[in-house]
Amino acid sequence: MSGPDAREGLVDQVREAAESRVDVVVVGLPGSGRTRLLGQVRDVVADVGFDVVRIDAVRGEGRPLESLALAGLLSGPAAPSALAAASDQLVQRVAARRTVLLVDDAERLDETSAAVLAAVRTRADVSVVATSRPPVPGTRVVDVAVGVGDTALLTVPPLAFEDVHRMTVELLPGGVDVDVVGRVFALSGGLPGIARTVVVAARRAGRVVPEGGRWVARQDLVTPALAVVVGRLQEGLDEAGREALHLLAALGPTELAAALQLVPWPVLVQLDDHGLLRFVETEGRLVVALFPPLLTDHLRNADRGARGRRAAEQISAAFGRSTDVAGGRRAVLGSPLRWSTSPESAAVLGRLLREQSRTNLLVRRHAWEREPTGRSTVMYLDALLGDGAPAETIEMVLAQSRELAQPSDAPLQALVLTWEATYRALVLRDAPAAVRLLAVARRAHPEQSALFDATQEHLRLLGVDDSGAFPPPSDDGSDLVGRLDPASASSSSADAQVETVVALIGGEHLIAAGRMADAATALARLALPTTSPRRDGEALGPLARVCTGALDEGTSTAMRLFDEAQGGLDQAEIEPHGYTVALGLLLAGRLTDLREHLTIMFALNAPSPLRPQPRAGLLALGAFLSLAEDNLPAARSMTEQLEALDLRALPFPIARPGPAHAALALASGLPRSRPQLRRGERSLGSSTRAGRSPRCSTRRCSWTCTSTPRSRRARQRSRRTPKGRCCRCSVATSRPRPRARRPHCCRWRTICGPAGCCCTRPSRTRVPCACCAAQARPVTRCTRPRG
Repeated sequence: MSGPDAREGLVDQVREAAESRVDVVVVGLPGSGRTRLLGQVRDVVADVGFDVVRIDAVRGEGRPLESLALAGLLSGPAAPSALAAASDQLVQRVAARRTVLLVDDAERLDETSAAVLAAVRTRADVSVVATSRPPVPGTRVVDVAVGVGDTALLTVPPLAFEDVHRMTVELLPGGVDVDVVGRVFALSGGLPGIARTVVVAARRAGRVVPEGGRWVARQDLVTPALAVVVGRLQEGLDEAGREALHLLAALGPTELAAALQLVPWPVLVQLDDHGLLRFVETEGRLVVALFPPLLTDHLRNADRGARGRRAAEQISAAFGRSTDVAGGRRAVLGSPLRWSTSPESAAVLGRLLREQSRTNLLVRRHAWEREPTGRSTVMYLDALLGDGAPAETIEMVLAQSRELAQPSDAPLQALVLTWEATYRALVLRDAPAAVRLLAVARRAHPEQSALFDATQEHLRLLGVDDSGAFPPPSDDGSDLVGRLDPASASSSSADAQVETVVALIGGEHLIAAGRMADAATALARLALPTTSPRRDGEALGPLARVCTGALDEGTSTAMRLFDEAQGGLDQAEIEPHGYTVALGLLLAGRLTDLREHLTIMFALNAPSPLRPQPRAGLLALGAFLSLAEDNLPAARSMTEQLEALDLRALPFPIARPGPAHAALALASGLPRSRPQLRRGERSLGSSTRAGRSPRCSTRRCSWTCTSTPRSRRARQRSRRTPKGRCCRCSVATSRPRPRARRPHCCRWRTICGPAGCCCTRPSRTRVPCACCAAQARPVTRCTRPRG
């Protein structure tokens, strides 16, 4: 999903400003990547002919001009009154040709050094590019240093999710669970320095561990080692600002009305000026949250002393007196507003979702303990699973629900049994146990056999029922659709929720059978009860509309429902609607919108364990988009996680691992077995020859050619590549192969050499193998095989 890098555009803006003799201040929080960005600017402006002088500012502790002296710009020590002498020396240094002065961490300059830079700016043909933490304007030394000529203010954008994904894969070699990347992004808010520190500290503390060939997170990623990062973020705040941080951390993301009862406006303005606050607008209200979210988590975990106790007492006193204030509780968003369209706000929303998950768990546990009905049991089990409760806790609740079951609550107790069967099949990966449980349930509740048959069909469609206990449907599926008609449910059902579940799975079967129009019609007639614990029908309806070709209608409906799920903090419904939106954007060819949408989805990190098929679809779409943009590490990680889900996901297009695995193998040049290739070819709808990816195999180069001959880039490459040399590393082959009377070895719309070239002999060693001789056919690019 690696789209155009916003930071590359920022570098171009800085270069254009320097050419126009406009000073630039690049503003970003500590850890935002300002220093690395300045290095990129240095390379770019040097390439266009500028002389570059870099100054890394340091705090001189009462020694003026220390930063300039350390940069080697002064020949000897200068007294505080020697400003003119220092300016003369620096002017002589930059007099030879047009110069760009790069100042890193400009807020650390002393006032004398800032004045020298300002004087040089007026006397010589120089431009100043400075990086600084906020507030700018507002930091005196920065205002002095760049306040002479025209000045442009640029803000360092946060990294997109795919960039954080790539960084995480580099730090954790091998496959990385997308959930780990989502947690890293949620804590860092897309700030690369903080994201890197979170990953390294979590690995060192054992919070991220390898499991099943992938790195997974079994604990919170907030560690005591992050105290240094949090301390740097708090630099420049007065005592009132630091106290406000602890109060807002204890509150969590909350409405502005609640925050103002504890923190006055001037202090909020100070935090906002320092870049540590985000205001998220919701219908007529504002939600205020600390940024990056790491601040909230770390300060909460660290507040065990006097500051934490004082903050807790202040909150209790304020809201104890003002229980009628609407903002005195956690923010509950209402209207369908797309307020998470940026990586920063997506990180804030992810924090709100986790807050809401803990709150829902407490509320539903209380409701279940007070009245353990079938509905309250299902809702409590969903809350436990969504909050990551251990399997022992869930088993205990299931055992108690069996003991407390009432005969009058039989229909909803049947829903508890179907929940348990789905849990055992999808979460515990024990499909035979789920089938046995459904068989026992049929004997205990024969009047609900349609519900149990529908549940087993749901598991079969997802690919987890391999027992063969459920008979396969006929070719057109008419027999199964008749059995899953909600009208076939017992008339003694006391609640319409049972019929709803039966009808929803009937709709799934229609989609899997390719009867999209029938599925769209049936699901459009379905009215979900307001008390229904499952809202899947609201996601299946737009999905069926998208599959019928009504892309605009289906995508817009899914987008509206997706916004409502975000506004209501409904974690279980965010990914189902988000998957439908992503599929509609893909089919409509809106790849830029798809990239932004997938960034938001993975940044929110709101999985629903009992509904893994939307997550599978998002992973598959993300893998394909990453492959299209040559981001192989992210594509490989997503494909491995997609395969680990082990779903067929028949009712959900582009949610199976076969096509993604085949495409990844073709892009990376990995050798695959013939059965694997055939499965991938059938999934992709291609011919059997599609899997023969070219691989060079002489002993001097290990690059694999994967090109499209008719592309413009391929023609340009062929003109630049001499005969007998590799198109990637320009190493001459020892002996170009002559033409042979054999068909080409490259079949996937790629030609890497003449007929009978060395690609026909795969290499079995890791030593660098030779390149294909690009004699007769153009070659676009080469990619190194994994391993």
